[in-house]
Amino acid sequence: MKKLLLFIVGLFFLVGFFQIKVYQDWKDIKITNPDPFEQFKVQDLQERIKMRFGPAWELCESMKSQIDTAKDRDSALVLLPPNSYIESQNIRFNVPEPAVIYYLCGIKSTWTTGANVQKANYAVVVVPGRGLAFKKIEGPAELKQLLETYKNYQPAL
Repeated sequence: MKKLLLFIVGLFFLVGFFQIKVYQDWKDIKITNPDPFEQFKVQDLQERIKMRFGPAWELCESMKSQIDTAKDRDSALVLLPPNSYIESQNIRFNVPEPAVIYYLCGIKSTWTTGANVQKANYAVVVVPGRGLAFKKIEGPAELKQLLETYKNYQPAL
Protein backbone atom coordinates (compact mmCIF):
# COMPACT_ATOMS: atom_id res chain seq x y z
CA MET A 1 0.00 0.00 0.00
CA LYS A 2 2.85 2.39 0.86
CA LYS A 3 4.55 1.78 -2.52
CA LEU A 4 1.29 2.42 -4.37
CA LEU A 5 0.75 5.67 -2.48
CA LEU A 6 4.33 6.82 -3.23
CA PHE A 7 3.83 5.93 -6.90
CA ILE A 8 0.61 7.97 -7.09
CA VAL A 9 2.19 10.95 -5.31
CA GLY A 10 5.24 10.77 -7.62
CA LEU A 11 3.06 10.53 -10.70
CA PHE A 12 0.96 13.48 -9.52
CA PHE A 13 4.16 15.50 -8.90
CA LEU A 14 5.54 14.64 -12.36
CA VAL A 15 2.32 15.62 -14.15
CA GLY A 16 2.15 18.84 -12.15
CA PHE A 17 5.78 19.60 -12.90
CA PHE A 18 5.18 19.54 -16.65
CA GLN A 19 2.16 21.82 -16.30
CA ILE A 20 4.53 24.69 -15.43
CA LYS A 21 5.04 26.69 -18.65
CA VAL A 22 8.85 26.66 -18.66
CA TYR A 23 9.08 22.90 -18.21
CA GLN A 24 6.22 22.28 -20.61
CA ASP A 25 8.09 24.24 -23.29
CA TRP A 26 11.27 22.30 -22.54
CA LYS A 27 9.41 18.98 -22.86
CA ASP A 28 7.82 20.08 -26.13
CA ILE A 29 11.16 21.11 -27.63
CA LYS A 30 13.46 18.43 -26.25
CA ILE A 31 11.30 15.33 -25.89
CA THR A 32 8.16 15.34 -28.03
CA ASN A 33 9.35 17.40 -31.00
CA PRO A 34 9.66 15.73 -33.44
CA ASP A 35 7.34 12.90 -32.57
CA PRO A 36 9.48 10.07 -31.13
CA PHE A 37 7.28 7.43 -32.78
CA GLU A 38 8.05 8.93 -36.19
CA GLN A 39 11.74 8.62 -35.37
CA PHE A 40 11.38 4.90 -34.72
CA LYS A 41 10.32 4.40 -38.33
CA VAL A 42 13.68 5.66 -39.63
CA GLN A 43 16.43 3.06 -39.33
CA ASP A 44 19.49 5.05 -40.42
CA LEU A 45 21.23 6.54 -37.39
CA GLN A 46 22.34 9.71 -39.20
CA GLU A 47 18.81 10.36 -40.48
CA ARG A 48 17.36 9.88 -37.00
CA ILE A 49 19.87 12.30 -35.49
CA LYS A 50 19.13 14.85 -38.23
CA MET A 51 15.39 14.44 -37.64
CA ARG A 52 15.79 14.78 -33.88
CA PHE A 53 18.19 17.72 -33.68
CA GLY A 54 17.46 19.44 -37.01
CA PRO A 55 19.38 22.69 -37.60
CA ALA A 56 21.51 22.15 -34.47
CA TRP A 57 22.85 18.94 -35.99
CA GLU A 58 23.64 20.69 -39.26
CA LEU A 59 25.49 23.44 -37.38
CA CYS A 60 27.50 20.83 -35.48
CA GLU A 61 28.33 18.94 -38.66
CA SER A 62 29.54 22.16 -40.29
CA MET A 63 31.67 23.02 -37.26
CA LYS A 64 33.08 19.50 -37.10
CA SER A 65 34.07 19.41 -40.78
CA GLN A 66 35.78 22.83 -40.65
CA ILE A 67 37.68 22.03 -37.46
CA ASP A 68 38.73 18.61 -38.77
CA THR A 69 39.95 20.23 -42.00
CA ALA A 70 42.05 22.67 -39.96
CA LYS A 71 43.34 19.77 -37.83
CA ASP A 72 42.53 21.88 -34.79
CA ARG A 73 40.16 19.59 -32.87
CA ASP A 74 42.18 19.30 -29.65
CA SER A 75 42.48 23.03 -29.04
CA ALA A 76 39.17 24.14 -30.58
CA LEU A 77 36.81 26.07 -28.32
CA VAL A 78 33.73 27.59 -29.96
CA LEU A 79 32.15 30.80 -28.71
CA LEU A 80 28.37 30.56 -28.88
CA PRO A 81 26.25 33.69 -29.28
CA PRO A 82 23.38 34.21 -26.83
CA ASN A 83 20.00 33.15 -28.17
CA SER A 84 18.59 36.56 -27.27
CA TYR A 85 21.16 38.18 -29.59
CA ILE A 86 20.19 35.86 -32.44
CA GLU A 87 16.51 36.66 -31.89
CA SER A 88 17.31 40.38 -31.94
CA GLN A 89 18.80 39.85 -35.41
CA ASN A 90 15.50 38.32 -36.60
CA ILE A 91 16.95 34.83 -37.00
CA ARG A 92 14.83 31.91 -35.91
CA PHE A 93 17.40 29.52 -34.52
CA ASN A 94 18.00 28.21 -31.03
CA VAL A 95 21.72 27.65 -30.40
CA PRO A 96 22.19 24.37 -28.55
CA GLU A 97 23.89 24.49 -25.17
CA PRO A 98 27.58 23.52 -24.98
CA ALA A 99 26.82 20.07 -23.56
CA VAL A 100 24.61 19.25 -26.55
CA ILE A 101 27.27 20.42 -29.00
CA TYR A 102 29.84 18.23 -27.27
CA TYR A 103 27.41 15.31 -27.34
CA LEU A 104 26.64 15.75 -31.03
CA CYS A 105 30.12 16.34 -32.42
CA GLY A 106 32.70 16.18 -29.63
CA ILE A 107 33.67 19.85 -29.89
CA LYS A 108 34.06 22.02 -26.81
CA SER A 109 32.10 25.25 -26.75
CA THR A 110 31.27 28.00 -24.31
CA TRP A 111 28.73 30.73 -23.71
CA THR A 112 29.87 34.33 -23.52
CA THR A 113 29.75 34.09 -19.72
CA GLY A 114 31.85 30.90 -19.53
CA ALA A 115 34.98 30.76 -17.40
CA ASN A 116 37.17 29.82 -20.37
CA VAL A 117 35.70 32.28 -22.88
CA GLN A 118 39.08 33.98 -23.40
CA LYS A 119 40.42 30.72 -24.90
CA ALA A 120 37.77 30.65 -27.67
CA ASN A 121 39.35 30.33 -31.10
CA TYR A 122 36.20 29.71 -33.17
CA ALA A 123 32.80 31.39 -33.11
CA VAL A 124 29.28 31.06 -34.41
CA VAL A 125 28.46 34.51 -35.76
CA VAL A 126 25.53 36.28 -37.38
CA VAL A 127 26.12 37.29 -40.99
CA PRO A 128 23.55 39.90 -42.07
CA GLY A 129 21.37 38.61 -44.86
CA ARG A 130 22.75 35.07 -44.64
CA GLY A 131 22.02 33.88 -41.10
CA LEU A 132 24.56 32.06 -38.96
CA ALA A 133 28.10 31.21 -39.95
CA PHE A 134 30.99 29.43 -38.30
CA LYS A 135 34.43 31.02 -38.42
CA LYS A 136 37.86 31.03 -36.87
CA ILE A 137 38.59 33.91 -34.51
CA GLU A 138 41.63 35.71 -35.87
CA GLY A 139 43.03 37.02 -32.60
CA PRO A 140 42.25 38.59 -29.23
CA ALA A 141 40.96 41.81 -30.82
CA GLU A 142 38.28 39.96 -32.78
CA LEU A 143 37.30 37.94 -29.69
CA LYS A 144 37.04 41.16 -27.69
CA GLN A 145 34.85 42.70 -30.40
CA LEU A 146 32.51 39.68 -30.38
CA LEU A 147 32.23 39.74 -26.59
CA GLU A 148 31.52 43.47 -26.74
CA THR A 149 28.73 42.83 -29.26
CA TYR A 150 27.18 40.15 -27.02
CA LYS A 151 27.66 41.89 -23.65
CA ASN A 152 24.07 43.18 -23.38
CA TYR A 153 22.59 39.73 -24.03
CA GLN A 154 22.48 36.98 -21.43
CA PRO A 155 22.89 33.39 -22.61
CA ALA A 156 19.85 31.30 -21.78
CA LEU A 157 18.76 27.80 -22.63
